[in-house]
Amino acid sequence: MGMHSQTLEGWGWVCPKCRTPLEPGAGNLGCGSCRQRYPLISGIPILIADPAAYLNAQMSFLTQTKIRAGQRLQYLNELVPSPNLPEICIDRHRDVTECELFQCETLLSLFESEAELFSSVEKSGSAQRTYGWSFSALIPYLVRDWSSTFELNEAQSLIGASLQDIFGDCEGKSIAVAGCGAGGLLTAIPPSFSRVVGFDLSLPILRAAAHLLDGQLLRMPWPHILAESGEIVLGPHGGSAPWRGVVAAMDALNTAFPDGALDCVITSFLLDLIPEPQRLAGEIRRILAEDGVWMNYGPSGPLKSTWRFDNAECQAFFETAGFEPLLAKSHRTTYLDLSRDFPIWSSHNHICYLTGARKGRAPQEPARPVSKIPPRVERAVPRHYPAAELIKRQVLGEEGAPKYILRIERRPGKTERLAIGEEDVRIMELVDGRSTVEEIANQFGAAPPPATVAAFKRYFEQDLLLWSA
Repeated sequence: MGMHSQTLEGWGWVCPKCRTPLEPGAGNLGCGSCRQRYPLISGIPILIADPAAYLNAQMSFLTQTKIRAGQRLQYLNELVPSPNLPEICIDRHRDVTECELFQCETLLSLFESEAELFSSVEKSGSAQRTYGWSFSALIPYLVRDWSSTFELNEAQSLIGASLQDIFGDCEGKSIAVAGCGAGGLLTAIPPSFSRVVGFDLSLPILRAAAHLLDGQLLRMPWPHILAESGEIVLGPHGGSAPWRGVVAAMDALNTAFPDGALDCVITSFLLDLIPEPQRLAGEIRRILAEDGVWMNYGPSGPLKSTWRFDNAECQAFFETAGFEPLLAKSHRTTYLDLSRDFPIWSSHNHICYLTGARKGRAPQEPARPVSKIPPRVERAVPRHYPAAELIKRQVLGEEGAPKYILRIERRPGKTERLAIGEEDVRIMELVDGRSTVEEIANQFGAAPPPATVAAFKRYFEQDLLLWSA
């Protein structure tokens, strides 16, 4: 185990399911109330509400990546060159696929044993879900964070200086980087902070981050078209202070921190990606101490997003979530720019915003929504939300998967995909914004109108349709 694992105690972790304090056990943290065990994998605490399902999902992705890469390699090795796909193209595809396979094996080799990912918890019977970004999506960030790129150095300087301005003497203070990814920002935390933790949902990348934070090098396979040697050596930056913190697998929307445990939380390239930013704000507010500080760094997001997190809208968002704006800075920078080491790499140039706020008075409870049910359902004229779409899915190999998806935008910038049944499709297709529920119901000769009226009442209750008198 690395140095990061030596500082696990003293955080007062609580169970993500029931908020009971966790007790250290043999290779895990245990809850005395709901009896859930949270394993330590190579020193990393798995503080996810369902650790078995989480580890199964993480391991499944790694396993499937290896299998698919192997299948693709076999296919490429059997492929006969042609004018449409000459040997040089096939070689490139083979190189990229081999790299993907080797990257997977490199990350697996960092764990104390591959078997521990399976044996630490019982296999979960629950349906498999996706947790955060995949390791393949985060590997470029691993390179960005651990090859001393200008982009990361600039972000580190901006955030580090702001932390010094706000806190001054950080002795006794605690700080967390939520969605820390490859962990590069953790090295920007002033060493005077007494407790530091970075958490994310990609276990392979967390393990690589812990390896690098412990001061070790990592040889990461890389396509030859980008790196002639076929690898890039990642490692701590010159002069980096020894790492004294913790990395953990945690969900930013449901952490294992007790109430008021932290003096500062940093989010970077996270707030604009979270589907429910209000939930993230609520969790951060819960785990921050009185007068604790939340600092958000990243791009604003698309113009059509519900919230566009530039300094102005981010400050407004903080205020609605019970925070008092504290600082606002912006600067033009690159996004995932690795062109110094890989000249053919391309990147975007955009503005990043650093916005800070202090925990203030609790936000007001939102007013209860007025009932959307018309007084006489049969007389209402239903209509779809703007740009609503009905999608028929054809999923190979998934028995029982929903065949129809209703895609709607109930709030500007927030697209939702909802599974609906075949019986609902027939009704939804007749909604034209002019006909009443009763008129639509009368078009079903076989189905009695009361059943169709009841279906519309359900649609209105679920807020799937708008209506006018």
